[in-house]
Amino acid sequence: MNADLSSLIWVRNRFPEKQSIYNLFIAVVFPVHIWAIIIVLQQVPTYILYLKASETIGTIAYTMAFILLECISITFVFILIGALLPQKLLKQQIVAQAALLVPLALCIAYFIHVLDSISFVMFQTYIPNRFWFGIWIVGFIPLLIVSYLIRKYQRLPELLMKYVDRVTIVSLIYIFGDLLAVLVIIWRNVFVSG
Repeated sequence: MNADLSSLIWVRNRFPEKQSIYNLFIAVVFPVHIWAIIIVLQQVPTYILYLKASETIGTIAYTMAFILLECISITFVFILIGALLPQKLLKQQIVAQAALLVPLALCIAYFIHVLDSISFVMFQTYIPNRFWFGIWIVGFIPLLIVSYLIRKYQRLPELLMKYVDRVTIVSLIYIFGDLLAVLVIIWRNVFVSG
């Protein structure tokens, strides 16, 4: 019995506390939503021209619901990485790591998105996948450097936690919008579709 209890305590200690998970989720929600809003706003003129208002709302609702799912998935990945890596490596600074790594990864993804769009417009073809794999590998190097800097300088995690505190209200508004989008999807699928 004591062996089971001690192994349960060991497993529980590998995961961050509830407040850290909440802050981690907030650190993920803000940059992901900013990126998604930029992409959606680029598409809204097309939606307005070719779709009815209800279809536009539905399309945006599906996008928002997917963003919520994406944020939950990214948070889960950070929690899992934090549980698998040695505690001194990531657990104490998991929120600071996410607050800097997620926006940096999104910048790399946005750069790839823009390059792919430019290549299609200029050459009427998409860039091969092996090129993108190389970009991600090269983009992974700054992620490692940032992770090292967060562990090395004690002031940086404090600044990142202040950033997370400041974006909490906006992130909660985004989450509320995502939950409304889920309700719109449920409403459309249960009551409207016939």
